[in-house]
Amino acid sequence: MKPILNLIVFSVMLIILSGCSGSGNSPVSPDTKDADTLNLPISDPIDNTDPAKGIPRADYSPLAGGDINEDPDGLLYAGTLELDAESGTITSTIDRTQMVNWNVTGYLFSGGCVGGCFRYTINSIVDEVWDIDVTIENPVPIQAYDVRLIFTELGNKTIENLDGYSDLFDPPGAPFINPFIAFLKEYIMRPFPYGPGGTDTQKVMLKWPTGDPPVIKYIVTASLPENTQEPYTIYDFVQIDEFYWDQGECNLGVSVQDWQWDITQVLVDTTLFNNQVLRLVNSPESPEKFEVHVVNENNAYPGIYPTLFKAESPNSQNASMYNIYDVVVTGPDQNPPVCDFYVDPDQITTGQTTWLHPGPGISDPDFNDIVFYEFDFFYNDGIFDVMASNATGDPVESPPAPYLGPDPVEVTMALRITDDGVPPMSSIC
Repeated sequence: MKPILNLIVFSVMLIILSGCSGSGNSPVSPDTKDADTLNLPISDPIDNTDPAKGIPRADYSPLAGGDINEDPDGLLYAGTLELDAESGTITSTIDRTQMVNWNVTGYLFSGGCVGGCFRYTINSIVDEVWDIDVTIENPVPIQAYDVRLIFTELGNKTIENLDGYSDLFDPPGAPFINPFIAFLKEYIMRPFPYGPGGTDTQKVMLKWPTGDPPVIKYIVTASLPENTQEPYTIYDFVQIDEFYWDQGECNLGVSVQDWQWDITQVLVDTTLFNNQVLRLVNSPESPEKFEVHVVNENNAYPGIYPTLFKAESPNSQNASMYNIYDVVVTGPDQNPPVCDFYVDPDQITTGQTTWLHPGPGISDPDFNDIVFYEFDFFYNDGIFDVMASNATGDPVESPPAPYLGPDPVEVTMALRITDDGVPPMSSIC
């Protein structure tokens, strides 16, 4: 149980109940099935901006962005989706400020489709994941290629089955690269069916975390009059050999497809492992395969690291193709330390202080040393804010208890301890 503070009536007494069990947390907490299976932490390339704990956001990588010459004739459609969790429905709004009236938009999305030329069906909503079928219809006999649904604003939502990332048609303020779903990817050359009535449907698995705003912004793009000039897919990622945390080495490989077969280079952001962006070497036997040797010079801790790849080829828009794959760093298994602390005195009044003492029950199953103690004097929100810390385990004094009104008020305090294991493990109590 976390220590609880009660401010009572006019005496404003602080009652703190101690004696708690620790909850283990590594610096990067596991949150996927693969990570749980391997008993390794995972970092999130979308949410995690702390390079000490995981790869920086994909759009902050030195690989992403660049001078993109965007051709508005390739923009088919732009809009906003608003999710309704209670009814399990979606409301769609066309963003006409981003649409163009010449070429593609004029004949593909000017109407004439029963139910709309851009439509969707919600199949299910399970554990925050929306299973959606998205259908695009071509109302006229014009051939388009490489149609993509690009999500330009997702908030903390994620596309669980994305086909890659694109840096095309990036709205102001959006990330440099955005996830997309490709249409007709099961067909050679990916030609979109002629209209009227030509359609293709692709599945979108959208994870919408609780509390995230319901708005999604997207665009639909196509290539005319032939296939896109930049690489259109990065796939078949492989990690060859175990990648150990302490100066470990391994090879990373991917396959890249380009309609013109003129790929100039494939890069990977290995900043977390060696502060470098590395160029992959093309296989002479298989022109689509690329490989690179990586050394963990930074001794990145054991874990699963989403790692950004980029493929380039000559094209008038200077566009590139991106994808992210998990690189696994291995090392000895670690367990979180056991946390314990108490408060003395456990009853105070307004203006008085109390002392938080690391308790005698602190231990480490792996026999590592506890090297850091952090204290939060107001843990009611469940978010640990460091208000005091030391490396010795000495008790710390709380601030004077404030007056919070005439009625009793409960306040929760917490301690977080961290050991010197590899990787360091933490527990909160």
